[in-house]
Amino acid sequence: MNLKDKILRGRLRSKNAYAHYQNYIASKNDVYTLSFGDLLYVKNYLGSNSKLTEPPLSCAEKLLNYEDRLRRCAQDEAFNLNMRIINNADYLRVRKRIIEFSTLPLRPEFLIAGFDCLASITLLHFYFPNLVPLIDRDAIARKIYGEIKTNYYGEISDPRSAFLKIIGTYRRVLEGTSSQTTRRPRLQCFGNNITR
Repeated sequence: MNLKDKILRGRLRSKNAYAHYQNYIASKNDVYTLSFGDLLYVKNYLGSNSKLTEPPLSCAEKLLNYEDRLRRCAQDEAFNLNMRIINNADYLRVRKRIIEFSTLPLRPEFLIAGFDCLASITLLHFYFPNLVPLIDRDAIARKIYGEIKTNYYGEISDPRSAFLKIIGTYRRVLEGTSSQTTRRPRLQCFGNNITR
């Protein structure tokens, strides 16, 4: 299989995983209730090789913290807005909540073994897709967002500062546009609008 076929296959798999998790969320009685299944869908979407190794009882307890913060986000009217049109005051509040949620795995009491900050922000994206960006690993490698420190394995070394930079980049690119989304804005759009 050539490189082009691998890329196309990966995109198709990613689109299916995205739609499958959206359908799963929509089928829940209470969409904000989180379970081990939510973690699996996110990991499946990310295509991660890491395993979820958290024991079931502690996983359920820790998920309650994620669920609580997810519900707080849902109660904030700004989370119903779109990144393209959000005002500065709402943007700052939303960005703070996104960072708080996405960096929960950095706190030992909330760390679910095998579920990192990238998975956490991806989970939040699925609930608020017009506001929370998906983190594109290719864009990080290509320095589309600017310089973001990664380790030997390509994982983000400092998620808090990286996510602040990425969220700001998404906002600048999406402001005033009518067709771009936080899911997969075109990388060529970034190349034209971002100065390094």
